[in-house]
Amino acid sequence: MPKPVSIICYICGREFGTKSIGIHEPQCMQKWEVQNNQLPKKLRQPKPVRPQEFDVKFSTDPKLRQQQIEKINEASNVAAQQNLIQCKYCLRTFLPDRIEKHEGICQNIKSRSVLKPAAMSSPKPEPVDTKPAYKSPQKKPVVRENKPEVELPKTTPKKEKSTDCDSALIPLL
Repeated sequence: MPKPVSIICYICGREFGTKSIGIHEPQCMQKWEVQNNQLPKKLRQPKPVRPQEFDVKFSTDPKLRQQQIEKINEASNVAAQQNLIQCKYCLRTFLPDRIEKHEGICQNIKSRSVLKPAAMSSPKPEPVDTKPAYKSPQKKPVVRENKPEVELPKTTPKKEKSTDCDSALIPLL
């Protein structure tokens, strides 16, 4: 069964069905406004702009409809990425309500320094070897003895006299 068609929300970046995106969008915008107003003024963002592709009426032709959805999703993904804020220490992006917490932790890591735009294009430093300086003792492999297979005693089926006729015996299993 094919995956159901979904549209990316331009506010939160999550996927919703074509029917439920219309229900989700106003609720998501309302939630975004409440969260944005709770942020410190320096972290507040302008209201997300609805991409023009959202205003398109879907075609009845399946191929054309799929192309329309792909265009909507591309525009929504770009808009959702613009709602993220970049960390000034590691350059990763976060939702506005998480950036303050992240930067507090990221700033405390002494090995990191503020990266300048020119440093973004420079090659990444070689990874540091994090192996311990000591070797842990090797564990000895467990050797299990081969036990002989136990033979089950051979049994013969029990026979009883039949009450229906005197001449035949019926084996009971």
